Amino acid sequence: MTTARRRPTATRRSRLRRAAPLGVACAVLALAACSAPPWQTADAAHQAATSTSTSASAAPTEAATVPAAASSASTAATASPAATPTAPAVANDLATGSAEHELPAGAMTLTAKYWSERDLRDWTAQSVKPLTIGLSATGGDTLHLDSVVVSVEALTADGWVAVPADAVTPPTLGGASPDIAAPSSAGLTVLVAGVDKDASALRFTIVYGVSSGSGSAQVDAVGNDSLVVPLAGGDYAAES
Repeated sequence: MTTARRRPTATRRSRLRRAAPLGVACAVLALAACSAPPWQTADAAHQAATSTSTSASAAPTEAATVPAAASSASTAATASPAATPTAPAVANDLATGSAEHELPAGAMTLTAKYWSERDLRDWTAQSVKPLTIGLSATGGDTLHLDSVVVSVEALTADGWVAVPADAVTPPTLGGASPDIAAPSSAGLTVLVAGVDKDASALRFTIVYGVSSGSGSAQVDAVGNDSLVVPLAGGDYAAES
């Protein structure tokens, strides 16, 4: 006996057709599960961007410190050292070893010669410094030296400062008035002991009291002179 095959009905075919898309959808979901979700991808991209931005912003900070260092170097380079005072130049009246000055004294003319028996290289602030004077005069028959007054100043950072009187030994005439009418002359010596250790020069101011004639005909006159001598090792330059 032959059995006839039954053909699927329309309802069954419809169910089969709907089942296929469901399987495909499951496959699509399975594939989607293998890749990262979109929010994780976006979050990773944001983190990467933030990291890049942080790295980029860190670099300028380091670069920004460079100008500060350069500024410090520039400041140090341009900072000038403390100015050093320029040493004032002083005359050296004994540059050639001796000096000769002519001084008016009334109608008379005095001739004063100056030198030192000690080498000027040994004229230091603390040494004893001898100044020798030879004095003669013209302009009368009888000319006498009656007095000699000497004051000494030392050149320091504060300028010219008087040397204490006890550091200066003035010349003495011994109670006599030596004849100084040329060619006669009077020999005198001034001694200057130790002065301010920072002194660089000495200035002598000398006043000579002289007279001409005698009795009621005597004429008195004054001659003024000065002399500058630099000290060895002084901080001030000397004019030759």
